Amino acid sequence: MINAGLSVEIRTAESDAAIKIVTLVGVLDTISAPKAEEVIDPALEQDEQNGGCLIIDCSKLAYMNSDGLALLMRYHVQKRRRNGSFKIVAPAACVKEIIEVSGAIKMLEIYKSEQEAVISWRRK
Repeated sequence: MINAGLSVEIRTAESDAAIKIVTLVGVLDTISAPKAEEVIDPALEQDEQNGGCLIIDCSKLAYMNSDGLALLMRYHVQKRRRNGSFKIVAPAACVKEIIEVSGAIKMLEIYKSEQEAVISWRRK
C-alpha cells in the first residue's frame, strides 16, 4: 500500500521484458495520484529510451476521479512521445465511465484482459 487507499504493483511481463505491467488497487484520486506517480515513475525511467509498453491494470480500482485520469493521460502521452505504447486493462465500470465521459476513450487503448493487451503490443 502506498497510502491513501491505493496500492501499486509493478512487474515486467514474463513473455517480454519491454512490457511493464502496473496493477492499481483501491482508489486513484487527488490524494493518491501523486503518490502513485512517485512509485511508478522510477520504475519506468530505466526503459524510457527504448519506448516499450506500459500496461495499467485497472480491474481492481474501486474509484478514479479526474486526477487519476490525468495521471493515465500523462503516461499515454509520455509513451507516445517515445514511440512506446500505453494500454489500459479491464477498467471497472466507475473507471470506464470517467474515461468515456471525458472523451479520453477516443485516445486510449482499452482491453478486456492483460493477455489481449500483450498480444496487441506484439502485433506492432
